[in-house]
Amino acid sequence: MVAEALQEHLERWWGPTEECVWESGPMRRERPELRVLRAEARDDGLWLHASAGASAERQVRGTGHEVFIVARDAEPELIELVTVAAHYALFGDHDVHEGHTLNIGRPWLPGSECDHLYLSAPYLRPPAFRVLTHPLGSAHLLWAVPITPAETAWRHVHGAEAFEQLMEDRTLDPYDVARASLV
Repeated sequence: MVAEALQEHLERWWGPTEECVWESGPMRRERPELRVLRAEARDDGLWLHASAGASAERQVRGTGHEVFIVARDAEPELIELVTVAAHYALFGDHDVHEGHTLNIGRPWLPGSECDHLYLSAPYLRPPAFRVLTHPLGSAHLLWAVPITPAETAWRHVHGAEAFEQLMEDRTLDPYDVARASLV
């Protein structure tokens, strides 16, 4: 029921979705109902990969989170990456939130320096895209922006607001696999 509501929401804002499942790892055993929804945007050809179901499982005051990542291509690694981020959202020691960083332990895609995800508000769509109300509560959509170890360290020293300003000031291209670090 939550996955279906999220699918309708994503299709309204992004385009037709397809369901994907990462078959390996603990998530398949622990939460087999979790899906990753993948869609190519109608307007710019970017690909969205979003968790579907994590927000129903771990809620704080009626709100849970779904995580999505955007890339230029529909790479299979992104299904795994969103599954890993959803696993952290469900089973991690801390609740995920805007401004949170996740160490993913490897580059988000081959050839990238970015091995962390910065969870941000989804600025790439209008504010109504950010929250979905569903039968079990609500889901806040968090954009997982790939960042480098140096950017992660800078963000931890200067804070999330300063880091978001840095990304804007330096015109971060979050889809560029080979981008240089901002710091």
